[in-house]
Amino acid sequence: MGFAYTYIQDTGGGILSGLFEIFQTNPAPIVNRAAPDFVLNDLSGTPVRLSSLKGRPIVINFWATWCGPCQSEMPLIEKTAEKYPNLTILAVNDDEAVSDVNSFVKRFGLSFPILMDPGAAVNIQYQVTGLPTSFFVDENGIIRSLQIGVLSEEQLKDHLHKIGLR
Repeated sequence: MGFAYTYIQDTGGGILSGLFEIFQTNPAPIVNRAAPDFVLNDLSGTPVRLSSLKGRPIVINFWATWCGPCQSEMPLIEKTAEKYPNLTILAVNDDEAVSDVNSFVKRFGLSFPILMDPGAAVNIQYQVTGLPTSFFVDENGIIRSLQIGVLSEEQLKDHLHKIGLR
């Protein structure tokens, strides 16, 4: 952290300085700690606040329409949403046009909430380094598991067990 701070200070307040401020004011997502709160609008423009969903297990899936692995795991995520009605899936899109996202949702027949992340602020807050990335949050709002990369059915099952779903 010290090295990053020194480097960012030396940039003179550009984008890296802004990223440093985000990391300082928003806690990093850490397994076995509370999931950092956020508010994003769904495709209809309705705000969704993560902390308001406490009491339910949650999967936060970061994805993009152009991401091949994201495309391959979406049918599995949809099947999971249908199988576990008490599970909340929040699919956080990586700063794409609403029209592109709507086309993707229709093509894959997705029924769970799709959240728009303008400027990728929540992607940055959650320190997403690759897509897809999924965080598994228990009913108490604690991150219990994390997957970077496409989920297999077996991996998804293991992650869901960690948040109390059998």
